[in-house]
Amino acid sequence: MRKAAIILFLFFSSLIKAKDNFKAKDNLDSLISAFYSDKQDTVRIRTLVNICKYYNSTDYMDSLLQYAKKLEGMATKTKSKLNTARAYFYIGSAYHGYQIFPTALDYYFKALSMAEDLQNKPLQVRVNNQIGIIYSHQKNQKQALKYFMKFAKVVETMNDEGTLARCYNNVGIVYKNLGKTDIASDYSFRALKIFQELNDSMGIGSCYNNIGVLLNIDNNNESAIDYQTKAMKIHQAMGNKSGVVISKMNMAECFLALNKPNESLKLLNEIMPVAIELKDNWQLRDIYDGLYKTYEKLGDPTNAFKYHKLFVQFKDSLFNMDINQQQQDAENSYKFLNKEKEIDLLKKNDEIKNLELSQSKTQRYILILGGLLALVTAYLFYIRFRQNQKRNVLLQLHNEEITHQKKEITDSINYAKRIQESILPPESLVKKLLPDSFVLYKPKDIVSGDFYWVEECDNKILFAAVDCTGHGVPGAMMSVLGFNLLTQAANEKKLTKPSQILEHLDWGVDKMLRQSAQTSSVRDGMDLQVCTIDFKTNILEYAGAYNALWVVKNNGSEFLEIKADKKIVGFNSGAGTDVFTNHTLQLSKGDVVYILSDGYADQFGGPNGKKYKYKPLKEMLLSISLQSMDTQKQLLDSTIEKWRGSLEQVDDILIIGVRV
Repeated sequence: MRKAAIILFLFFSSLIKAKDNFKAKDNLDSLISAFYSDKQDTVRIRTLVNICKYYNSTDYMDSLLQYAKKLEGMATKTKSKLNTARAYFYIGSAYHGYQIFPTALDYYFKALSMAEDLQNKPLQVRVNNQIGIIYSHQKNQKQALKYFMKFAKVVETMNDEGTLARCYNNVGIVYKNLGKTDIASDYSFRALKIFQELNDSMGIGSCYNNIGVLLNIDNNNESAIDYQTKAMKIHQAMGNKSGVVISKMNMAECFLALNKPNESLKLLNEIMPVAIELKDNWQLRDIYDGLYKTYEKLGDPTNAFKYHKLFVQFKDSLFNMDINQQQQDAENSYKFLNKEKEIDLLKKNDEIKNLELSQSKTQRYILILGGLLALVTAYLFYIRFRQNQKRNVLLQLHNEEITHQKKEITDSINYAKRIQESILPPESLVKKLLPDSFVLYKPKDIVSGDFYWVEECDNKILFAAVDCTGHGVPGAMMSVLGFNLLTQAANEKKLTKPSQILEHLDWGVDKMLRQSAQTSSVRDGMDLQVCTIDFKTNILEYAGAYNALWVVKNNGSEFLEIKADKKIVGFNSGAGTDVFTNHTLQLSKGDVVYILSDGYADQFGGPNGKKYKYKPLKEMLLSISLQSMDTQKQLLDSTIEKWRGSLEQVDDILIIGVRV
């Protein structure tokens, strides 16, 4: 259904408590008052540290940033390295809360360097944990593991069992993300044992959640449900709504795996309004995906199609939402840093208004206003009339501007379509290199995320069908990158072995999009098949990423499917270039090879509004394989259009057929 949800421990969410017994919430007002009234810098710095401690345990990141900046200024003034390091940590925490990860990392690394120089173990622990969490969120699991292990090495010398348990929990999650479930389970149970000894309900609930995820991965779904139920009860008792959503989502996934769609549907309907209330679009995306697959299993095509559309919309838009959220967080941070200036300005304006009001109440102005009342009323009506005229003119101008902008955007996308079409191999080249072939190419939008590629190298013909993440403009941008890398592999690198071409493409996409960098990445890739054929020997070589190769042999009497590697090209999460399997087939005269994207099989339609699916497509290709290639293309096109009917096309469609 989805990737199971897990829980990481963050210091700024107050899950790891400070060592002292200071209760900042009870003393916040007096602390802020003391800061502005005290004269001694050392006392004011100590007060600032305690204020930052409080705000670091809340969601008020704007207040944390404000006072952390004050702490930085005073620590720099007094040349206090320890307090400067603390200020850097709290500033990083604020940007972490804003999800402005590059800036957060800059401050965390400054704090870590100073904490290591000062040999301050508690601060080293806090900073290493936060750095590890950011890398884990960015899917850079190897870097995350590096800093969590540094965290563990320091805390093991501090005799702090609670902090050590949280470290073990985070290490277990990273090993889970790296696919090492045995090691992940060992660390999760280590953490659980310590939390149980400490009677730490939050820690126990989180460990139950993560152990349940690991059991689900190992297909031990009954036990996974037991652990998720325990976790859910703890989250409910603590009022942790997000934790309850995570537990129920994981339980729903287990029920679906056990072929109990009704239980899955009940849980997903319970948590959907909670996720909407929490405004958690990542959880909503996964809930919609779960509902789509649950309704599909229940045989309800109307609701399946409804939630599949919602899932696709959320999946394609979340990357842009991340960018917009970062921009909004940065704007909020800027606005808050100017809040004091705005308050001063408002106070001055209030004083002016009060003075004007006081003067207007005098008898002299009352008499004057009484004598001029009629004139003023007429004047006000005149002013309102002029303002309405101006508004109408401005509204017309805005409408014209919007219409012009819409036309410019549409013209730009249409021009992008011409550019994309000019990059694709022309029909004349396809027919020259693959004389008995067809290409069925139907973009969902003006531009497409699917593309096809044909080249000649060392007396061999290379061809590929590529499905980039997304469709429309984002998919088209990915397609240009993929097309150039494939062409480079053939023309510059002289690669003819499909597995080597895929590995070059995987390396190139990962490098160009910086999928493993420390900054926020695109997290996109490609599914495709690459084939090389020697028409003199009729030997075909094939390698694939998620998309299989289909061959109809023996005059349409045998259907052969060669499975692809379950690896997405271009998304390596810091693990290096993937290695792909190369397959070699001896073909006979008249055999037909088919490569394609998933758009045809995933199209909704028919009398019940269901997906077309792969089985009917295979049967159709087998039945029409003896027809001419042009006829096959026409039959495929008319069939999917009839199937789709009045429903919209849900994805780009690409099928390539080649007869030997």
